[in-house]
Amino acid sequence: MPDIAVFEWERIPIDEDGEIMNRIKIAPDWIIEILSPDQSPLEIIEKISFAIKNGTKLGWLISPKEKKVLVFQGDRLPETKSGDLQLPILDIFPDWQLTVIELLSLLTFASKK
Repeated sequence: MPDIAVFEWERIPIDEDGEIMNRIKIAPDWIIEILSPDQSPLEIIEKISFAIKNGTKLGWLISPKEKKVLVFQGDRLPETKSGDLQLPILDIFPDWQLTVIELLSLLTFASKK
């Protein structure tokens, strides 16, 4: 299971009672992984690649220590983003824009000045 899994509304798996299913057996539309110091980057890359091969549209591997995001999209090679570069976002969020710096600022508890 990724750190964050995003499903487009119509793809959210629900049971016969209209509740979100406990065991989700389909690939999310977007997965986000945040690399922890004790995690193997290769294992996380393999996890994201597996999801992409099975229908996930977008994957981010966030490396807070390196201040970079490795972006996975479809059949493209992964692309590294950093600094003020815009991150790709699912088409269902047409007005949402986010740079790597903005994303990383959301992951810190440092006081904002």
